[in-house]
Amino acid sequence: MIHVVVTCTSRKGLKPRWEFLARNLRGGGVDRRCETWTRLLDLAAPGTLAAEDLYQGSLWQASRRLVTLGARTTLWVCSAGYGLIRPTSMLHAYGATFSFGEEDSVCSSVDEAAAWWNGLGRWAGPETGQPRTIEELVRAKPTDSYVLVLSEPYLRAVTKDVRSAAVALSNSDRLVVVCAGARGHHGLGEFLLPADARWQTKFGGPRHVLNAKIAEWLLSTVGSGPLSRTALADAALEVANTLESLPVWNRMPLTDEDVRAFIRGALAADGKATKSRLLRRLRDSGRACEQGRFGGLFEEARCDGEPKTRRAIRPAKLK
Repeated sequence: MIHVVVTCTSRKGLKPRWEFLARNLRGGGVDRRCETWTRLLDLAAPGTLAAEDLYQGSLWQASRRLVTLGARTTLWVCSAGYGLIRPTSMLHAYGATFSFGEEDSVCSSVDEAAAWWNGLGRWAGPETGQPRTIEELVRAKPTDSYVLVLSEPYLRAVTKDVRSAAVALSNSDRLVVVCAGARGHHGLGEFLLPADARWQTKFGGPRHVLNAKIAEWLLSTVGSGPLSRTALADAALEVANTLESLPVWNRMPLTDEDVRAFIRGALAADGKATKSRLLRRLRDSGRACEQGRFGGLFEEARCDGEPKTRRAIRPAKLK
């Protein structure tokens, strides 16, 4: 069995209630805020939508394709709101991310990201009896294979968990990490495949889907045989040696609110402006935003105008 762990998506099929937006957590350290967050989820009614239906967008579609490559492949999701979950886990719509500087970021440093992930791992989660961390998943099935397809912010959060999981494996060659955006090895150098942004010249499409496309290509090379990181790394290196460098863009990064303000202004001037046209206009002006992130913010801004509650969630008194 091959277990594929992917990053969750910012695009959701439902609009989150205000208490399930990380931006509204105030006061206390990261451990306290995580306890408040999980307590709020526990106090709420059971989730209303399965993760596979809640998550939306091209990244999620590409991630779901990874389990169509063989009956022996199963999918898991690394979520900043819920921890390690299955696609069938019932969730509430939520806003939480490990990306620094975002409006619903749960952390502002690598240590805080790891602490938040640990806090989610201590929580029972949306399904009883299911592994809550990657280490728990591996310890339950140490002879299986594992492919982690994660963006760098999420890889930062789970690095310690992955190191512990690697120790629990019966054969460390059965663990592969795909993270084309990784800056440095995060202490996982031996498990990271030689993949970078140049692979976009091979597959095309938006950058935020690149990891999933690389993983799809790699898993297709496994066929019916056992997964071997060594063999996959050799195959990836052969491809990498043929790839050309991408053009360098010097665009200015923007916060979520900056992007929303741009979209609101553009839609006020031209209510029929399309998402793709506005993204191109933004990039042509020397500003940067990933396509998937822009798509989610475009939908939010287009539906804007509803009153927003800004009341902060104070840490609950935990027993």
